[in-house]
Amino acid sequence: MASYGVTFMQDAFRDAKANGFNVTVIRKGELVFNVDQTLEEVEEQITEIGSKMYHDKIMKERGVDVRSLMRGLVRADKAARR
Repeated sequence: MASYGVTFMQDAFRDAKANGFNVTVIRKGELVFNVDQTLEEVEEQITEIGSKMYHDKIMKERGVDVRSLMRGLVRADKAARR
């Protein structure tokens, strides 16, 4: 039964992406519900989780590996001296 749920979720994910939708996967335990919460508050929590994921993705793409950058500078400096 568990494999059916996984297959269904994977199919839904693929269909949404194929139709041009952005998909944010919220893992079990990331979203905490309280009985007295309004739907607007839950929607706000989901939006915050999605925004954080988007922000983290952008920062990762913009990140620079300082070690590889320094290796390139050191190699260029040695080549200039010869």
